[in-house]
Amino acid sequence: MAQNAANVFVAKPKAAGAVWSAPAATAAPTDATTALVKEFNSLGYVSEDGIVQSVETDSESTMAFGGDNVSEVQTSRKELFKFTPIETNQYTLAETYGDDNVTLNDAGQITVVHNGKDRGFKVYVFEFLLGQNKVKRIVVPRGKITEIGDVTYANGEPIGSELTLSALPDTAGNTAYEYIAEVL
Repeated sequence: MAQNAANVFVAKPKAAGAVWSAPAATAAPTDATTALVKEFNSLGYVSEDGIVQSVETDSESTMAFGGDNVSEVQTSRKELFKFTPIETNQYTLAETYGDDNVTLNDAGQITVVHNGKDRGFKVYVFEFLLGQNKVKRIVVPRGKITEIGDVTYANGEPIGSELTLSALPDTAGNTAYEYIAEVL
């Protein structure tokens, strides 16, 4: 197949946001274009660093007498997504501190308690505009925030913590699903 510049994309967030989360029992979307159900909440603006997806693998070599490497066996695999929400609202705070640790009262006041409670699993969706009328959706059906970065309060800097989302295997053994579609 020849090179095709029409297949080169630059990702941008959708207008409603690029990162969404929902409770663990929420049905995960299975395509790139179906509207997300009401249980999904947008995490709003993400820092200019965007979303970083990484897959870390380790393998073990089997060496033969004489020094030849005769086999490579994958011993571990981890898929991670890192992003920094820069909006401060009940949803971004719940991702950082846990749903049970964030309350919003009728007057719009937010209270956050800090503790070591487990944050639990959720369904996550990352949505991107690719250009040329194409969209991309990455679905993590069983994800968990496993690392929280430092918060810096400084002149001219948006407040936010880098969050690391670990994508864990679902019942089919998959950590994420990617869907790309053309929209008209």
